[in-house]
Amino acid sequence: MWMLHASLRDDYEVSCRELDLLVKIASQCEGVFDGRMTGGGFGGSTVNLVQREKVGDFTERILTNTVGKQISNRRFMYLTPRTERKNWLMEIIELLNLQNSL
Repeated sequence: MWMLHASLRDDYEVSCRELDLLVKIASQCEGVFDGRMTGGGFGGSTVNLVQREKVGDFTERILTNTVGKQISNRRFMYLTPRTERKNWLMEIIELLNLQNSL
């Protein structure tokens, strides 16, 4: 997803400073597996895959590092896999693919 974000930013030029900042901060957080922007044309959001035990640290770091950066709506939505199966990452990828096809 990091590479996808870079492509959206560099090749398609559909990102913005605020989304790039959020992805950069996320990429520097321990326990963050991957991240990217989504919905940039409508204000945008980022999707990040974060280790469950690191969600609190991730949230705090995003909040701390975006104060005064013109990011007006810093809301978080937390999703967890439906099961504790080993392939939970595939469930999340399937969810992202479904959302992108809508």
